[in-house]
Amino acid sequence: QQQAAMENMIIPSEVVGPNVNQLVREERKGGVAVAFGVDDTLQQLGSIVKGSGSKMDRNPEKRRKALFRSYEEREMARLRAENPKLKRSQLKERIFAAWQKSPE
Repeated sequence: QQQAAMENMIIPSEVVGPNVNQLVREERKGGVAVAFGVDDTLQQLGSIVKGSGSKMDRNPEKRRKALFRSYEEREMARLRAENPKLKRSQLKERIFAAWQKSPE
């Protein structure tokens, strides 16, 4: 009895609302990035970055460190020639201060 009553019941679409999955599918077809959750968001962002022709920098800290090391080597030789009596730690402090001001 109850099953027969359920089969005859019609629910108006205003109560149920639109199907979210179909809306998302239509937006993705239109070129809109739609993501649910962290993994989906990262995947969408990755495809956007890859599509633009540039690569995402996965280790910017390592690149910054390597850049500073090369800057330090260059400046150490120059500063040591200008100030031969300074200690190594004093030279490093001056190099780091100059690094923070430099555009590199």
